[in-house]
Amino acid sequence: MAKIGSFIHGVYPRSAELVQISRDVDGNRRSVSELKEQQKKDFEKLLKLEESENFEYLEDGKLTWQDIFRPIVEATDGMEAGALTRWFDNNCFYRQPIITGKLLLDEKKIAPFFPKLTPTKKWKMTLPSPFTFAKLTENTKTADFEKTLEEITILLSALLKILSEKGVTLVQFNEPFIRYSTAKKAEINLFLKSFTQLKKAKGDLVFAVHSYFGDCAPLVNALAESEA
Repeated sequence: MAKIGSFIHGVYPRSAELVQISRDVDGNRRSVSELKEQQKKDFEKLLKLEESENFEYLEDGKLTWQDIFRPIVEATDGMEAGALTRWFDNNCFYRQPIITGKLLLDEKKIAPFFPKLTPTKKWKMTLPSPFTFAKLTENTKTADFEKTLEEITILLSALLKILSEKGVTLVQFNEPFIRYSTAKKAEINLFLKSFTQLKKAKGDLVFAVHSYFGDCAPLVNALAESEA
């Protein structure tokens, strides 16, 4: 019987206490230091839960992330957060990434969004797939999607090197856009090309792809048949 590892992924639900303090900080009723202290408490509680369930990989829950793109956007020169936008057809939202210039990831700005990792544990991180990231990004420099995808791929490659140095073992890429939009073979091939580029920066990292919002068989088959 095949062993299937267990783990969480993406942005984990906030506790009621963290939600309330976040609102109070926005309304200038509580301090940022109080918010950080509650985030730390939630993080420690989440790790204890994961460990108690013997999860194969631990993840931080992204308790300091406003959405799956925001910390990357705010830590990148040449990129800014745009309008609040609905996440596909559900009741979640994100601020649309906007490319305004040459992309350069600032390691000092992105570092606080990733916790200090315990080397005795196996850690994973969830990132947006470069394809979904590019599809949901406005590029003021070009209307050429392939160029946008290339820029995003280079940006995520830089982030992968940082995660590898921090001791991350597994990186999961979330790819909802391909299935939600019923992408054609040509677009799946662009995804595969991007993924092949990411592999050059992965070092010892293990990659996983998570797709949803539809029948994922075409994407799974394409991955299985490719060298990506």
